[in-house]
Amino acid sequence: SWNQFQCNITQRLIEAQYSEMVSRSRSVDGVPTSLLDLGYHSAGIDDCWQKCDSGPGGVGFHSASGYPIVDEARFPDMRAMTAKAKSLGIRPGWY
Repeated sequence: SWNQFQCNITQRLIEAQYSEMVSRSRSVDGVPTSLLDLGYHSAGIDDCWQKCDSGPGGVGFHSASGYPIVDEARFPDMRAMTAKAKSLGIRPGWY
């Protein structure tokens, strides 16, 4: 995601990318083909999904328990976004 969008990402944008990955709106040798058909199975979010400076003492982006804190203004339902990717046959991930 970083090379294309940098920090201008949202859940809606990433879900649209998932849809494009499975779209057969392009063709290979005259056959409607998706990126998934061609072997592109992973989609990663590089940065800006986390809520920076939200950790203990306003530092980092992990809770006191060590879990990452998602920026819910950008990604209101990370679980649903992940489920959508998986339902389409895409392996979602983030750094």
